[in-house]
Amino acid sequence: LGRVSYDLMPGLKPFGEIEGNVRSHDLLVDRNGFQRNSSGGNFRAGTSFELSRLLIGEVAVSWAARTYEDPRLQSLQGLLTSASLVWVATPLTSAKFFATTSIDETTVPGVSGVLTHTYTAEVDHDFRRWLTAIGRFTWGSQQYQGDDRFDRFYSLSGDLIYKLNRSIWLKGTLRRDWLDSNQPGNSTASTVMMLGVRLQH
Repeated sequence: LGRVSYDLMPGLKPFGEIEGNVRSHDLLVDRNGFQRNSSGGNFRAGTSFELSRLLIGEVAVSWAARTYEDPRLQSLQGLLTSASLVWVATPLTSAKFFATTSIDETTVPGVSGVLTHTYTAEVDHDFRRWLTAIGRFTWGSQQYQGDDRFDRFYSLSGDLIYKLNRSIWLKGTLRRDWLDSNQPGNSTASTVMMLGVRLQH
């Protein structure tokens, strides 16, 4: 992974990034007899910007390619996009938006990968210095390359963070997930509750 950036002017910083990687699995073949090991990479170009101290973000486009060891799995390549925007509405409240496109792994027979578009809107608010609430809504789609399966997904969640001190944080999460697939039997809905402890120095 390598990245080069340049301060073009105050508040505008273009960059270029190149990445290569190899994905190796513990098992040579998956349960359907396909070899999923692959190699690939991407070139990414974009810019970060700061319209004011209250509004910052980044936009980028990239070209990605991936080749699989199994000759039955077609190589993947395409244009990916990403964006982020953070608005500091008040010293206690901020709103964030993220958009990403990625090529993800799958175990569906004959499908090389999944083109995933993800969008997230989030609001953070500090009720006190020791109590923070986070509301988040995520939605997107998954297109299975080499197959007509197409999924839409949604997630609505809320986090509550209680900071006992600088080193110990308690975090509770309640999340509802939905998956709507055009393939019968693949649509799901679930509710997740989590309670965790974060230790930091």
